[in-house]
Amino acid sequence: MPQVVSGIVRVTVDIKGVDKEFDYSLTVSAFAPAYPKTKQHFEPELPSSKAVTSVPVIPQVGTVVRVPFGRGTNKRGLRFTKGWITALNVTADTNDQLKPVEIKPVEKILSIGPPSKVVELARWAGWRWGGSFRVGGVVPFLNLASPPKMYKLAPVGREFVMRDALKALAAVDNELVEVSKKALGMKKTVVVLPPLYNQFAFVESILSTVQMVTSATPLVLCPTKYMLDQLVQHLRSHGWPVAVMPQDYDKAYAGGCVVVGTRSAAWAPIADLSVGIVLDAHDSSYIEQHIPTWNAWETVGKRADQDGVPCICVSPCPTVELLAWALPNEAVRLPKSTERRFWPKIRVVDLKDQDPYQGIFPDLIVDIFNSALSEPGKQVVCILNRIGGAILMACAKCNTLMRCEDCNYPLQEAPVSAEAPKTTSKVEKEDAVDANAVASGGANGALLRPSMLVCKRCSTLQPLVCGNCGSQRVRILKLGANRAAKELSLLTRKPLSVISGSKSRADLLKSDLLQAPIIFGTETVLHQIHQAAYVVFVDFDRDLMSGAGETCIGSYSGRQMALEMLVKATRLVGYVGGVVGGRVIVQTRLPEHEVVQAASQADFTLFTNMEARRRQRLGLPPFKAVAILSGEDAKEYALALEEYKNQAGLHIASVIGDTGSVQIVDNGKGQWSVKADNYEILCNLLAGVVRTAKKIRIEIK
Repeated sequence: MPQVVSGIVRVTVDIKGVDKEFDYSLTVSAFAPAYPKTKQHFEPELPSSKAVTSVPVIPQVGTVVRVPFGRGTNKRGLRFTKGWITALNVTADTNDQLKPVEIKPVEKILSIGPPSKVVELARWAGWRWGGSFRVGGVVPFLNLASPPKMYKLAPVGREFVMRDALKALAAVDNELVEVSKKALGMKKTVVVLPPLYNQFAFVESILSTVQMVTSATPLVLCPTKYMLDQLVQHLRSHGWPVAVMPQDYDKAYAGGCVVVGTRSAAWAPIADLSVGIVLDAHDSSYIEQHIPTWNAWETVGKRADQDGVPCICVSPCPTVELLAWALPNEAVRLPKSTERRFWPKIRVVDLKDQDPYQGIFPDLIVDIFNSALSEPGKQVVCILNRIGGAILMACAKCNTLMRCEDCNYPLQEAPVSAEAPKTTSKVEKEDAVDANAVASGGANGALLRPSMLVCKRCSTLQPLVCGNCGSQRVRILKLGANRAAKELSLLTRKPLSVISGSKSRADLLKSDLLQAPIIFGTETVLHQIHQAAYVVFVDFDRDLMSGAGETCIGSYSGRQMALEMLVKATRLVGYVGGVVGGRVIVQTRLPEHEVVQAASQADFTLFTNMEARRRQRLGLPPFKAVAILSGEDAKEYALALEEYKNQAGLHIASVIGDTGSVQIVDNGKGQWSVKADNYEILCNLLAGVVRTAKKIRIEIK
């Protein structure tokens, strides 16, 4: 029988809406009836490492337990739920002497859980991205930090076993070693590595330097599963023991290895962190889109700060938030000549100089396609971030824009299901498409004769009739990805595949869609394809203008995401080592835009300097802390915040750009924005108001 922790423990239950911790007594019955003395919990990766044994779980902060909560229908009249121990040997609340509090026992110890440091990190995250000190705000992060399955036995900690660190360090380029030493000399830093540079060699350089000093556990994050698989293969082939989160939760718990993973690995069960490394820290996949909207690289930075160890964020195009986080330290960069050598060439095609009658596929692009596809086995990837067919049309006779009669929104070409709902077979639908949509010339501005038009705002179907002159002929002003792909297929006379975001890479590999010479789609194609001869952004203006003029609503970081797309595209046309096999082509009417210039000149500062000035002028992160309130009860909560702000004596501002410490602004459409000078003021303000509203979404940027 294991050593039993006597006394009362405090437990946070995994029930939505419960914002209180409860006390339970820990008795012998909570332990499993019998445990083997030792057990081979997982196989060692290296022949030289000792066999890993496991011991019964000793209750500690973070241990997952099963506790009675409320009333149920079983024989004892109880129901049970999962929870986490958050405190040991606490004193029960006995203030009410007339009615003593009944302390129920812990039903069962289920599994190992996050270490005490991770539990404290979850409390901070609940305040930082939930704006609340309530217990309920901690539960989502405790779930992220919990094992994917229950571990009845706790793995025993093991020593870090690897090849000679000096030999590993000697295999790394001297230039990279110098960069590693600079990065490790600061507690938090941003390292700029060009897109085609070997990031894995940099990771190995950092690990070799750190492991010569300490045997604590390093943590490495990757933005995508594909990059993670490459990193694991590289480290294991060079003799590093690796634990991949979340499937290797027990290995990470035991230590003695390099813990790697994607976004959720920021909550890995590491008791003693040696260094935190985030690869491609600019990638938007590190930000959770659901509430709470937490940030992985910021979480790793907080963990490193708690343990007093370095946190290194690696990126070819660091964001303004990353650079502000690393202050007062400046970004660590390679020599300019080295940076330029590992950036593929980006060709910018100014559409203003092209014949407007050739549309979005001028002769230059068609010639590039034919030249690239003349060699067998090569592929061209086309990106157009506009879904649908003809998404903007005008009357061919009087040039009147086709608008909805009900809401005045621009009409689009109706899909086959809307035009011909009675067609069921694939052949009938294809015939309906040929009969209803006829384009000539294969260029933008072609005449179109669909049978029905649809409004994307109110879903109203309307016949093809101009409300001004009664003509039934329209001209395409703006193509969507589906129709643009048909136009390109007519121009090149090559097989073409259109990939939608609803299809995963596993499904695409089962089909022949990835084998076509031309692959057309939206931005999601960059995640499905790993190599191409050319990547062509058919119309990059929409991406450059995304978020332009935004303040607190929507994607104010749209320009950063446009630069992120260009970085992804450069990796498709080259491979690690700096040998470039193709080229990125950007068609735009804004060739002087800072995003295009930063990518073509391989200098991210051309973008970040201007973006920083823009955000500072508009009062956006990282210069202001921002929270977005939305939902049916957003107004009620915003008014409660304003009342609390008045009572607290905080300065009130009603216009964007005011220098007040707190600003609450009605953005319209049921959204409110709350701004503060820093996140401490903002989160404390949100935590000071009780949220009685049920239908409200709070997104803290």
